[in-house]
Amino acid sequence: MSQPNVTTEQPSPRDEHTFHSYQTNRVPWYVWTMWGLFWLFVVVYLLIYFVPAIQIELVNPP
Repeated sequence: MSQPNVTTEQPSPRDEHTFHSYQTNRVPWYVWTMWGLFWLFVVVYLLIYFVPAIQIELVNPP
């Protein structure tokens, strides 16, 4: 079976660019709030648990 010989006209790059519109979406406030709470949790966790534990590990290694 042979392939049909189909020719299509290729648009120029200038013409094709007119059909592309890239838009960004604003990040909702609740997503920013979730990220803020996440990073707040990270900082609090590091200060409460990690810093005291690493001081003990550095002074008295296992």
